[in-house]
Amino acid sequence: MAVESVIGRQGRFSLKIVGGYRPNVRKLSSWMEDCLADYACGRYRIASSLETSGRGGVAHIDVAQAGFDVDVCGRKADLLVALDVPAILDHDALLDGNTVCLVADTRDDEDGIEHALSDELRERVPKLLRKRRASGYWLPFCEEFLELEGPAFDGKLIAAQGATCKVMGINGSGGVAGFDEIT
Repeated sequence: MAVESVIGRQGRFSLKIVGGYRPNVRKLSSWMEDCLADYACGRYRIASSLETSGRGGVAHIDVAQAGFDVDVCGRKADLLVALDVPAILDHDALLDGNTVCLVADTRDDEDGIEHALSDELRERVPKLLRKRRASGYWLPFCEEFLELEGPAFDGKLIAAQGATCKVMGINGSGGVAGFDEIT
């Protein structure tokens, strides 16, 4: 899925981040907002909001063409980013027809970030729920490096921004990524 194609069809693109601790949701939301702002290059308006749910934080980011309201709340998201498997299951109704970026919680894993991409972790989501996704990505965002600071964190931030761009169909120059860049 490329952001450009979604905006071209409906005049706007909506992203929702759920689950995890509020500070981590805020941090990931900020990364994704930066990626979208770089991509927009002033052509679109971007609005965001952050709220608290029973399980943690919920962030909304909305990108709209001129003439479309930037209203980030109450919309079904084009892209749902879940910070943990319970959040995916809690937001079952949001998965219909949406592209879903599944973000692994690896706090209890010795292998940490490498395990985030494993089939074993993917299997925690029920098969029927996985089949209902239009498409999805398992990315190495996880609680353990969201909490890092300093040089190690900077490197992870670059990787996270690159992966975000890949999911959203944006290349490093801010243009729409080609198929080979996404796969």
